[in-house]
Amino acid sequence: MSKRGEIGVSTGAMVTLALALVGLILGIIFTINMDRQSRRAVDLMSDEMLRQNINMMLQSSSVAIPITYAKVKRGEYARLEIGLKNNLNRDTGFYMGFEAMDCDECIHWVKSGDANHASHVKAGEMMHYLILIDVPEEAEPGMYHYNIKFCHDDHYMHTDPGCSTGYDDFYMDEKTKEIIIEVI
Repeated sequence: MSKRGEIGVSTGAMVTLALALVGLILGIIFTINMDRQSRRAVDLMSDEMLRQNINMMLQSSSVAIPITYAKVKRGEYARLEIGLKNNLNRDTGFYMGFEAMDCDECIHWVKSGDANHASHVKAGEMMHYLILIDVPEEAEPGMYHYNIKFCHDDHYMHTDPGCSTGYDDFYMDEKTKEIIIEVI
């Protein structure tokens, strides 16, 4: 064999090796993207199933809180979705109060505009509220308790203890519902 043939074989081997590496890298990228897309699809499906569950719960109840306990790692967040149906036969204002029971700074973990928020709901209409509880890295492991309440404007002068002026009557039978966040 001549030197020219040896160089040709080694060049061909290098080209084959380079093409194999490019194919391997593209295969890995493709697999990672498919995994991400399938996770997004599962998350979207889970969100849709949660909304359907809330809507089913609202057929027999005025307030639907399907998740009342969540385990959350420090530095991550809990995502809670809550449903409300106005069964009062009139349009009215509702106030969703959200309060931390264990520590004063825990209320600052709540990162959603729907907590401690007033909204006007038409008779028979359903509303979905999203609550994000962002647990900081420095949070101590343990159980953290939150109370959630819905008050509505009943157009009377009295105010139930626990509701504010303007939203003066509790909407739920049990007045408050406890949400537990376990930080791990």
